[in-house]
Amino acid sequence: PVVVSSSGTISLGSATGIATKTIPVSLSTTENSAGFTFKLSYDATKLGTLKSIRTSPRSTGMDIIRNGNTITIIKQDGSLNIAKGSGAIAYLDFTPPKTGFSSTSLKVTEAKATNPEAKKIDVKISSTSVKSGTSLS
Repeated sequence: PVVVSSSGTISLGSATGIATKTIPVSLSTTENSAGFTFKLSYDATKLGTLKSIRTSPRSTGMDIIRNGNTITIIKQDGSLNIAKGSGAIAYLDFTPPKTGFSSTSLKVTEAKATNPEAKKIDVKISSTSVKSGTSLS
């Protein structure tokens, strides 16, 4: 059986910016997280190109590993953790398409986290997509 130590919630924030659209990825947990992986789904014709993924103050110093649309935030030597609490852990920077920008197609389809003792943190996906009011053109 899988031992679950606690629970957490992932959510997407509102898009901001003009030349680059930035969307925060937030995580809320009741304990520190040694690593966090999430998978994105989106329509590039509406959202544009994911040009970078940046850490936030909660995840400063951690490594971001991208494999296609799967993103992992971890310090590979185990020396850092994402502090318990809530707030942004990463920022997604998109270059919008020439036809206008609509972030409504962006979704988190999977999310996994572990605590520093390598026990699974049960992560729920709070809002699977960006709020509909964030379409910017």
